Amino acid sequence: RGNSGAFILIPFYPLVLAFGEGDAGDNEYGPNPNDLAKHMFETMLAAEQGFVRAQYNLGICYHDGTGVPRDEVEAVKWYRKAAEQGFAPAQINLGICYFNGEGVEKDSMQAVSWFRKAAEQGAAEAQFYLGICYHDGKGVAKDGVETYAHWNLASLTHQPAREKLIILKKQMTDDQIATGQKRTNELQKEIDAKIAAKNAEDANKTGK
Repeated sequence: RGNSGAFILIPFYPLVLAFGEGDAGDNEYGPNPNDLAKHMFETMLAAEQGFVRAQYNLGICYHDGTGVPRDEVEAVKWYRKAAEQGFAPAQINLGICYFNGEGVEKDSMQAVSWFRKAAEQGAAEAQFYLGICYHDGKGVAKDGVETYAHWNLASLTHQPAREKLIILKKQMTDDQIATGQKRTNELQKEIDAKIAAKNAEDANKTGK
């Protein structure tokens, strides 16, 4: 509250220090803990009420230990709630947790499943991780064409995928690259079709 740590002989003053609003923002003693506590309370409340972005953000807080004790299991719990509502960033993070064994037992097939759900929404980062799975044979059979296709799609906006693709192309023949490009086009059409179908479904729900 902008005061020093000296004890002040005013009745109930310690309670005022503990629970009073204080001055907004930071001061010479550091950040205002009430601001973070309020933010966490609002995030938790919204997450419990089913708001998908709040669930995702709460998962990040638990994963990073921001405002709450670091807890990978809790992070997975909240990622899953948001992922099951179709939120692509949460699906990616849940996939990463399965891929690395963070908060859950390592399971490459589950990782691929969640990456694919996000990739079908056009998420470049999910395409990147799917490419890694196909390249390394984690959760799926090794497949250079699928690796190329997913990294090729992701490379439009995702720098790590672009870098991986450059290295991969040096290891492929012209025919393999041509096949990979054909698969890229097919994959993009599949994604576009799924996105269009989802948009139509959402429009119908809104119309009702």
